[in-house]
Amino acid sequence: MPRPRWWQNGRWTPRRGRFAPGGPRGTGAAVAERDSGNSAGVTAGTVCVGVDGSEGSARAVRWAARYAAAGALPLQLLYVVTVPSVFYSEPMAARFVEDERTRIGEKILREAAAAARAAVDGADLVIDAGYEVGSPSEVLIDRTADARLLVMGTRGHGELTGLFVGSVTRAIVGHAHCPVAVIPGLPDGVPDPSDRPDAPVVVGVDGSEAGLAALDFAYAEAEARGAELVAVHVWSDAGVHPRLLGSRADDPYWLRVQRTEEERLRSLVEERSARHPGTWVHQVVERENPAKILAEWSAHAQMVVTGSRGRGGFAGLVLGSTSHALLHRSKCPLVVLRPRG
Repeated sequence: MPRPRWWQNGRWTPRRGRFAPGGPRGTGAAVAERDSGNSAGVTAGTVCVGVDGSEGSARAVRWAARYAAAGALPLQLLYVVTVPSVFYSEPMAARFVEDERTRIGEKILREAAAAARAAVDGADLVIDAGYEVGSPSEVLIDRTADARLLVMGTRGHGELTGLFVGSVTRAIVGHAHCPVAVIPGLPDGVPDPSDRPDAPVVVGVDGSEAGLAALDFAYAEAEARGAELVAVHVWSDAGVHPRLLGSRADDPYWLRVQRTEEERLRSLVEERSARHPGTWVHQVVERENPAKILAEWSAHAQMVVTGSRGRGGFAGLVLGSTSHALLHRSKCPLVVLRPRG
């Protein structure tokens, strides 16, 4: 298996360098160099984005570049070379397949680096770009150990087909060691709400460990963006006695539950508002399906933040039903956080 390689000063090298804006032909000029040994690791605090040359990947690169530049964080572009698990009668055939996919990866990384610089319009941005051979989910999960944020697009293609949909996405989101941002694709003509600076940051709050991590992350994002924070607490009638399921919303029982849930959200918000006095918070409490309500809010938000698994999840599950549904239904960037620790 070849060593990971990094683009530096117009050539590929086993040593990892950094891109700076303004290099030739979109490749950038190296401004720093560290020996990465045999591991394409990331610098602590890096915004890491998986790339595969698809339009979904390009959207993720542009969003990640703007996010990194706004936070003065380095950006890492990572391409995963996968080799089919088939038998080759000639050893050279397997090597040819790997070399060809590596060549494609190098081209994709150069184009992604150029797109990242174009997205920040001259802002200072340090970029690393490199590839590894292996399983997409395993490689990207490993990269999250030191990253600030992992960014993925949707509807990938090529050797990363399936990376940004289905079981592999669930594996990454469910096992990542850092927050994961999933950037959705939108139909032609549909405006991207994440481009609106006046749009709020929306967070789903349920009181779970992952939910509290999501609330803290959302507060920090709203404060950094100067945006309103919408804290959404959605409770359902799951587990309620069947005789009560058809009762009206103004039934005394439901009114008591509603007041209890409102107080629960208020206490969680008040604990954090003291640390973020400049952030205006709008509190929403509804009796509904959480994924449905958060998906509706996503059409008007810069970002939706949620925990990977809430209070209703079964022990052993790594991704709850709400976060799973939002991976497919969110209309703006979705950030999913696992419990701390």
